Amino acid sequence: MTLTFRHLPDRYVVCRLASDDPIPSWIPTGSLVSITRTQDELSIVCPEPATLPNVKCEAGWAALKLEGPFPFTVTGVLSSFLVPL
Repeated sequence: MTLTFRHLPDRYVVCRLASDDPIPSWIPTGSLVSITRTQDELSIVCPEPATLPNVKCEAGWAALKLEGPFPFTVTGVLSSFLVPL
C-alpha cells in the first residue's frame, strides 16, 4: 500500500482539561479538531486560537494527514506511516 500524507497548514494546540469539564466554546474550527473524553481527562486538539485559553495547553504543534479513506479491514497503516519518519 502506498501512503500519501500532507502537512496541514495550521499550527495546533493540545489542551488537557478535567474529565468532567464541559466542552469549551473557544474551540476554533479547522481542518483538524479532536475532542476526546476519558475517565481521566478531556483532551482537545485544534487550530491555535487567537488567544490561548486559561487551561493546561501546549501550542505550536504541526499535523500530518494521511490521505484516505482506508477500509476498516486494512491493518498496519500507522506502522507503515511511522517507519519512514
